[in-house]
Amino acid sequence: MRAHELVKEIQYAPHIGKDNRSITSSMKYNYKYDNKTSRNIERYDIPELPDHTIEIFNKGNTSHVYLINDDTEEIVAIVDINKSIPNFFRIESTKVVPAYQGKRIGPTIYKFIIVDLGVNLISDDAQSPGGAKLWANLAKDPEIKVVAYDLATKKSSPVVYDSENQRLAVANPKAINNQSLYVKYTQNKVVLLATKR
Repeated sequence: MRAHELVKEIQYAPHIGKDNRSITSSMKYNYKYDNKTSRNIERYDIPELPDHTIEIFNKGNTSHVYLINDDTEEIVAIVDINKSIPNFFRIESTKVVPAYQGKRIGPTIYKFIIVDLGVNLISDDAQSPGGAKLWANLAKDPEIKVVAYDLATKKSSPVVYDSENQRLAVANPKAINNQSLYVKYTQNKVVLLATKR
């Protein structure tokens, strides 16, 4: 594909809105674009989600991870990750079509990336309520180790799931203030790291 064709494609990309159609059309557009421009495509079956396939499009330091329903060939979810620091991929965004939300699609894809592919993930330093819930699900998984890391103080602490309060908690509150895990949409300078145990 020539440069002027790529620019034309980008100009007509659908805007992501809050309604179901715009999310779905945006995912379809991104998938079509990735199919045109990516030379490195990986496909995997995912045991936890029968009749679904993971397709990964790698472009330099960025990877787009799609979950495809094999029966309908519909895109169910997309996770964008970027290798921002050595040995870790930062999660840039996660989108799940509304019909699949609340069905543990995000944690299942993240677990596949961490455990099956052996990729270490790092969160953003601002967590939405949905993102915090997803990381709490990862912390409960016996195959995954989640650690909180304070970018300002350079201190870290293992993260555990507090079942009484149904949220994440740091194992060492002296290293990292527990409240820093719950500040919504603010720059709290604490990131979460997930690795295979």
